[in-house]
Amino acid sequence: MAAVQVIEQYIDITAGVCGGRPRIVDTRMTVADIALMRLQMNLSLEEIAGVYDLPLSAVYAAMAYYFDHRAEIDLRSAEDASFIDELCEQYPSKVKAKLAQDHTSYGSAIVVIASVLTHGTTRMSSGMG
Repeated sequence: MAAVQVIEQYIDITAGVCGGRPRIVDTRMTVADIALMRLQMNLSLEEIAGVYDLPLSAVYAAMAYYFDHRAEIDLRSAEDASFIDELCEQYPSKVKAKLAQDHTSYGSAIVVIASVLTHGTTRMSSGMG
């Protein structure tokens, strides 16, 4: 009986799928995703398998693959993060800017509300009196 390469049974690398990154066969879940959830988010392999409906053996194979290729996968993840940071600097979020602007304009409204709550009035003259 021929030995079956367990990792190859569960891990695939296909050009044009997930940027050619190693992933669990028939999914878009990359080995780096599994490693991040396990090592940085502290999820158990059983939790990852359950939440994403993956075979537990595939999740274990992903971690085995990760440890066999850790330097390469970590380097690519760091390059991806750097690329994202550069894009964020070049193209700032319009939503973030709008929220910051709204937060500033809400600041004066908060002062008025605090004054009403503290003093029962805005202490502004209404000219009515």
